[in-house]
Amino acid sequence: MLNAFGAEQTVPALRRFAQRHRVATPRSGRQRARSGIGPVLAYLPDAKTLEFAAGLARNSSLAAVEGANLFPLRGWAAQVNAVDLTRPEDKADRLDARLTSALARLKFYGNNGYGPPFDRQQAARILDDLRLLICSIVTWSSAPWPPKASAPTA
Repeated sequence: MLNAFGAEQTVPALRRFAQRHRVATPRSGRQRARSGIGPVLAYLPDAKTLEFAAGLARNSSLAAVEGANLFPLRGWAAQVNAVDLTRPEDKADRLDARLTSALARLKFYGNNGYGPPFDRQQAARILDDLRLLICSIVTWSSAPWPPKASAPTA
């Protein structure tokens, strides 16, 4: 699974892999990939490609290759309890419980396409909560690490 055809030509090992297996993109559609047939490799996926690959891999396995400075897979990996094949002994990070709860509530209220005014109001409130949560995470994660020891005060 690629974001666009031709990307497999940039990496020799991927080019050889593509010669032996079907190559698909979200634009090529499910017919080309034959969903549910077997494992799926998603190479440097963006959000749309990862979602499509996950659908194709239903009842099978999905291997995703994350690129440096591209779409981060950490949140997805935590949500699905994925294993990092380069460090299989490491446990997957858990998502913040507040984030998991907000996403579940957002999915619940979106069940009817956010039709009634109440559902739209609830979705807007949850999105505001998510904005605050993300801002607190970004603020916390941008702090220098390791923290500098403060000098004792008299």
